[in-house]
Amino acid sequence: MKSSIDYQDIDPNLILVVKELNRFKAVETIGSCGGHEKPIGDQWPFGDWFVKFVVTHSKLGWWTLEFLAWAINNDYAKLGEKVLLMPVAPPPYLNGPGNCLSFVIEGRGADPDKLADFLYKVHTQLFYTPKEWIKGERLKAEDPEDNTVVQDPGGGSKLQEGGR
Repeated sequence: MKSSIDYQDIDPNLILVVKELNRFKAVETIGSCGGHEKPIGDQWPFGDWFVKFVVTHSKLGWWTLEFLAWAINNDYAKLGEKVLLMPVAPPPYLNGPGNCLSFVIEGRGADPDKLADFLYKVHTQLFYTPKEWIKGERLKAEDPEDNTVVQDPGGGSKLQEGGR
């Protein structure tokens, strides 16, 4: 379950991109910096920014991460934007294996509102949940865990409803 976000605590230039990321059911943003004229400590300089997030440990989480990695690192990059999605993690012994991986989207001189618009469009027009993909339609998945991977006769794999 996602935590509620107090958008008053988010740097104003990142509010739209944080909202768009959190529209994905399997994503929860956990940190950000919108850049500052006079950075102090860990703050980023003006013009640069980041948003850090985690994904649920589920098929929907993995599916969403694959989608975001393609959308941002490939499709959005082709527009000439200096934005990159990357994994980040402290040493696993600090938080325990399986509890330390997160992801960050970094922008260098890029407009975060433009990324928010792009994410809105690709989420609305191109993103399918595993259940929607199997059914060949765009329905809202009620249970992101209610999918299992099975081998298809052609040697690949596909998601099938039911099971864990």
